[in-house]
Amino acid sequence: MTKSDHQQIQELMATYADAIDAKDYDRLAGCFIPDAVAAYGGGKISLKGPAEIIAHMKRVLDTLDGTQHSFSNFIVDVDGDAGKLSANILAQHWLN
Repeated sequence: MTKSDHQQIQELMATYADAIDAKDYDRLAGCFIPDAVAAYGGGKISLKGPAEIIAHMKRVLDTLDGTQHSFSNFIVDVDGDAGKLSANILAQHWLN
């Protein structure tokens, strides 16, 4: 069975969330293409490339004891080899 582009993108986001919660930075880096751009903080933080994205994630996540990320309401737009995703994200972060 072949997965559609939409299914592959949703699976990638599930992997992304799981890698964040596991602090598995190698698997997290694998979620990004070399010229990826990630926006965090409501678009206030824009990061370019896996190395910059992972460095930011380490700075944030390594200060926390745990996280839980849940994504829903995926809106996926695929145009040829390019795609864009919008989703609702519920992220819980805690210190013990």
